[in-house]
Amino acid sequence: MNNIDIFSVFGKIVLALGGAGAIIVAVSGFIARLWAKWFMEKQKNKYQKEIEGYKNELAVELEKCRTLNEKILHKEIFIYDEEFKIYKEIMPGFRKVSKSVLDYLVIIKLLVEKGIEDTTEGKEKIQKAYASAYEMTFAYYDLVMDEGIFIEEQTYVMLMNFFAHCEKILRINLNPENWKDMKWDEIIDNQINEENKITCHLRNKIRSC
Repeated sequence: MNNIDIFSVFGKIVLALGGAGAIIVAVSGFIARLWAKWFMEKQKNKYQKEIEGYKNELAVELEKCRTLNEKILHKEIFIYDEEFKIYKEIMPGFRKVSKSVLDYLVIIKLLVEKGIEDTTEGKEKIQKAYASAYEMTFAYYDLVMDEGIFIEEQTYVMLMNFFAHCEKILRINLNPENWKDMKWDEIIDNQINEENKITCHLRNKIRSC
């Protein structure tokens, strides 16, 4: 039986029932609208709960992201502050080390030129300059090693090379028999150039912090 036959039969039933049929149709329509409204309300509540659930999940994830961003920002600020503080400590310490090593070289040069490096007075001056340069160098080395985590890699490598350079100079004290043949002006100029190069680098790092 097709749809046309169904509607035809339904129409005949309604005609047969007369007014009662019209009432039945009206009541059926009313019930259908009530059911439709109830069903739509039920679906609406269901979707509303799902939407609220998604909102809550999103709020939780956003809070996690916010907390993570705050931690990252706090860490970056902390590293920035520490790096700035370390560079400000490194600069004067570096200058003191370089000066002490330079003084050590100049004293030996002058004593050798005067031919009094082997005298008691000459030896005392050299030993005093050596002890000061040694103490300054390795105290500064310890500072850089302790704070190395906050020092940018290029700066750290430059400072380590400078320490190696200073240590090599301090070994001059072990071979006094070679002092008269050494090119002191060249050694001193090289020390000054090393100091100027690293000083310029550290100043640029402080300005950039």
